[in-house]
Amino acid sequence: MNKKIAIVPKGWALVRTIVMLFLAIGVYELITYPAIQAYARSQNTQNLAITNGSLAEIRPTASGQYLRMLFAERHESWAQASEDLEPLLIVDPRNEDLLKRGLLLSMGAGDYERAFSFAQRLESGGHGNLMTSLFLAVKDFKNKDYTQAQARLAQTEKNPLNNFVLPLIKGWAGAAQGKNTDSLSGENSLHREHAALIRQFMRKASQPGVKGGPEITNANEGLSLAFQSLAQVFAEQASPDSARLFAHLALFLNPEMMEPNILLAQMSAQAGRFKEASDYFQKIPVGHKFYLEAQRSAAALLERDHQLDAAIDRLQSLAREHNDPESLIRIGDIHRGQENFTKALESYNAAAAQLGSKIPAEYWHLLYVRGISYERLGDWTRAEADLKAALEYRPDEPMVLNYLGYSWAEKGLHLQESLKLLERAAMLAPNDGAIMDSLGWVYYRLGAYDKALPLLEKAIALMPYDPVINDHLGDVYWCADRKVEARFQWLRAQNHTKDETLKASLQAKLQSGLAGVQPAQHIANAMDDKIRQPQVQASP
Repeated sequence: MNKKIAIVPKGWALVRTIVMLFLAIGVYELITYPAIQAYARSQNTQNLAITNGSLAEIRPTASGQYLRMLFAERHESWAQASEDLEPLLIVDPRNEDLLKRGLLLSMGAGDYERAFSFAQRLESGGHGNLMTSLFLAVKDFKNKDYTQAQARLAQTEKNPLNNFVLPLIKGWAGAAQGKNTDSLSGENSLHREHAALIRQFMRKASQPGVKGGPEITNANEGLSLAFQSLAQVFAEQASPDSARLFAHLALFLNPEMMEPNILLAQMSAQAGRFKEASDYFQKIPVGHKFYLEAQRSAAALLERDHQLDAAIDRLQSLAREHNDPESLIRIGDIHRGQENFTKALESYNAAAAQLGSKIPAEYWHLLYVRGISYERLGDWTRAEADLKAALEYRPDEPMVLNYLGYSWAEKGLHLQESLKLLERAAMLAPNDGAIMDSLGWVYYRLGAYDKALPLLEKAIALMPYDPVINDHLGDVYWCADRKVEARFQWLRAQNHTKDETLKASLQAKLQSGLAGVQPAQHIANAMDDKIRQPQVQASP
């Protein structure tokens, strides 16, 4: 169910330390701006000419072009930033800072040949640095010039990044030449992991019948895997620029490796660049183990971009062409998010039909969301059956505990059992405002105002503008004889709800309070109450 694609290496404490040091000594050196800013100021010309008291034509300037580039880069639009850099290089093609910037922007955009061109220009001009050497060494490695690849990095200044990357290049270069080196005999986990991979790779090369282990068929694949691991760590450390560079180095060495595309898509989506993220997902070929999830993720991006029809069309194609129940479930989720519960139920039932007579445990979420849809359509018998079945599969899932417990409480059913479910949910998710509200509300239904009040006050602190929680807290304040505070909460709820039924109820309370109605009477009348959908978003 909705498995997140992630390729995360194990045992990374030392690796994380090294790559964080890289931020201070590698990329940071190349992405500082003072020299470029000075250049832009030196090239600046008069933006506006005053002619007869009016503004003449606005002429483009180097500083303006620089700001365009900076804006694009700050918004992680690497390709656009690289394009915006080009006019500046035409004006000053030997500017060291611009060339360094072009090197990084081109690699981050996946324009490998342009990145290598920048690296060669920097090196020939005597302006090479660690990143220049690294990029050119990777190109040498792919061209099977292993001696030159090692020599480039061996000549650079020693620092944590170099000390970390050079042994990996040296180790896989030796493996490519049938030589077992001791370059990966260090103490960090990635070096140990790749030392083992190299030994296995060489054993398979000499004994073709050897089975087991990752299917690494050449040295490019081995070094690409190492760079992908580094990219993953940078991404986890909230360093997307560095993660992007190493992901592209991994792709350059091994274009058939799909994990870097997944990582790049995820980072692009996090930056709000949905089209770019979708393009990366589209690179996953049919038949690949990540294909279906990549296509579902691309559909989710369309949904986030408010292209709901396009998202549904893509998911329907997956369901039809690959007999994929997960895609049907996601179509149902889109309809449910639009409160079209009838269509949601159609999709959920179609998914259930594909799964057979009994929905398996790994699809517990289907039972949960279908139960929500049945309940919102007024079919409590089926809703309760699905929610209880989901709870049997996932007895410690706060969302299910909350929805079933709250529904029982609202209907005045099984209040003691409801209390147990909601206490369990609150223990598992103590900072979930909707769950705190549900637990407080069932205490209110039981007349235990002293227990209900702190829970509802905590809920409103967590979700201050939720109209249902405001309404509930107002009811508890009223019964606790805090009528001014009760009216304030009801008024707040009225100002933040679009539900006309709730608005009418709140207006009546503002005029007459609870009019002497005690909690016991609320319970008796609750069978006809509208059951709200908890604020917690379902996550398969």
